[in-house]
Amino acid sequence: MEKILLLSAVLIIGASFFAGVKFSLANDPSVTILSPNGGETFKNDGSSITVKWQANNIPVAHEFILIRMRAISDSREYDLAHDVSNDGQEVLLIPASVPVGAYMLEIKTYVDNILAMDSSDGYFKIVDVSQNQPSATIPVATVSSSVDISQSQPSVTVLSPNGGENFQSGGSYYVTWASINLPSDAYVNIWLLDSSTRLGNMILGKVPNTGSANWVASSLNVLTDQTTLQPIISSGKYVIFIECADRNCTADYSYDSFVITVPSTKVEEQVKCIFKSSTSEQKCYIATDNSNYSDYGCSGAESCAVDIRGINGDKITWKSSCGGYAYTVMNGSNEYAVFNCADQAIATPTILTTPATVSPTVTAAKEKEEQILDINEKSKLLSYNNFDFILAELNQLRSIIKEQQTEIKYLKSLVADIKDLSEKSRDAINKFITYGVDSNTKKLGAGERAAVINSYKIAFDKLPETEAELADAIKIANGRFPSVTSDEAEKTASEQFNKIYKRSPDLKDANDNAAIKVMAYGLRQKAENRNLNSEKAGIKIFKNIFGVVPKTTEDWNAMQAITYSGATR
Repeated sequence: MEKILLLSAVLIIGASFFAGVKFSLANDPSVTILSPNGGETFKNDGSSITVKWQANNIPVAHEFILIRMRAISDSREYDLAHDVSNDGQEVLLIPASVPVGAYMLEIKTYVDNILAMDSSDGYFKIVDVSQNQPSATIPVATVSSSVDISQSQPSVTVLSPNGGENFQSGGSYYVTWASINLPSDAYVNIWLLDSSTRLGNMILGKVPNTGSANWVASSLNVLTDQTTLQPIISSGKYVIFIECADRNCTADYSYDSFVITVPSTKVEEQVKCIFKSSTSEQKCYIATDNSNYSDYGCSGAESCAVDIRGINGDKITWKSSCGGYAYTVMNGSNEYAVFNCADQAIATPTILTTPATVSPTVTAAKEKEEQILDINEKSKLLSYNNFDFILAELNQLRSIIKEQQTEIKYLKSLVADIKDLSEKSRDAINKFITYGVDSNTKKLGAGERAAVINSYKIAFDKLPETEAELADAIKIANGRFPSVTSDEAEKTASEQFNKIYKRSPDLKDANDNAAIKVMAYGLRQKAENRNLNSEKAGIKIFKNIFGVVPKTTEDWNAMQAITYSGATR
């Protein structure tokens, strides 16, 4: 009798995913933009731009569907060419109607229903034909009188700092800019923004449009964190943003980030951990991935207090032995970390998993319970847009560029047929795909996280929106059964089970039940347990059964069941 055995590894081959069309294998078609790839400057006077790319596994006779530019400011698309021959380069004209500003280049096509798409690594600028560089001594915006610019959109362009500079806190520096169609009696606002989050404060308001303004870098201290409203006084990377203060015009950012170095300010404070409704001694400790805070913690029946010393502005994640998380920010003021132990004691969900990961020990059961509590906490933070705390725990910085790339590569296709999805839900899903929410989903990669969302969509005919639905998506990513099930999805999985195993599933059998759940919901397991040899064997078995390698999300879920469920013929 032929057997398809359980192979102890993680689910799913590590292939990139695009919105459920197909997974990308090594021999799938792909395209890479070579130029413009970020940092270039072009004028919108109808002059030419040479687009170059490298194509892999795409026939020479194939035509690319589209080459376009996407505005950084509002994501508006400007098509440059359609049905372009795959010869590695194309000379195109930038229409004079394209507004000045920053843009990404995109190129895409489909080969045998597989998407091949790429966007430039950085943005390039489109500037007005009549724009001249300001004076090198004291920069002032000037415009050539020989060019008719009466119809041009008023605009400002940041000249310095424009990326790569290093400033010391307290130093005096010039912010310089050029302007088009803005009179000298116009005014501009100058902002200092964190380069990753684009959050910050105005440092110079209603400045005359002279093309330069003096700024003392210690003004960095007026920046505030938009979640905690605490001042940020740490060194970091920043950009300048200039907008018109008294009229409409096209604004501009620094092309790249510059560094401001601020002496680290250490502060001391006391954090009191409150264990609400606790009937036994509990522990409170720091869960932030930072060695500077690894030794802080306390214990007590109803509460405990710990004195902590650290860098002003650091975000601290606290965890308790009764479950849950709390968050504080180092600012020199005493704070509270509150844990509702009664809620955690009531929340004792049944933790289902595949037989390969079940442990009979109480310790293992507690670890699984804590994982569910952690998942619920992460879904709450994700749902209520408190993602900064997740990033702090993952030791990651927010990247607007990465989020935009995720939206282009994955989210747009995922939501294309979804109506009435709120902006809040779109943002939560996009952040989950971009960063992950815990150490395991971080290791999965963006493609696998997108595949998780697509598996959820296929199973429930919708995208996760509520806190509970986001928790189920995170459970799927961590190899846990979702709290809500889909009869239709499990019926389809049962039909697939019959094709694979030549029999009906016995849902009382743990292996058969695992196979159904994996095929219905696309469960993943820990990234470090992944076994490529096991996956290759699973793909081979799938091909022997169906005559083709896995292509769709449903195919890959079936391959996972073959490889990891332990079900046999």
